[in-house]
Amino acid sequence: MQKIERLEQLRYQIESLEKFHQTEILKILHEKVDTEVLNENNNGTFVNLSSLNDDIINGLESYLTYVNNQETQLDALENQKEEFKLKYFIKENKDNTQQLTNDH
Repeated sequence: MQKIERLEQLRYQIESLEKFHQTEILKILHEKVDTEVLNENNNGTFVNLSSLNDDIINGLESYLTYVNNQETQLDALENQKEEFKLKYFIKENKDNTQQLTNDH
């Protein structure tokens, strides 16, 4: 993938994140880059991605992968929780379940 395409994809992924994660990325950048790369005004903070070196870009991509993996795992757990809730904790289902007995 060419660097321009890579940076465009990175920009799109960062823009689609929730504000919390965008703030975390900004903290990472603030620690690792010169202030010339960051431009802050009333509309927010803008980053000149083309000025970032490959190590920083790789770090941002790693963070994005981490965030995506976490969200996927959380979604799976929420789905499983909802299934359990529907199966075991809804009153209609409780009334229709068979009583298990332990006959020895």
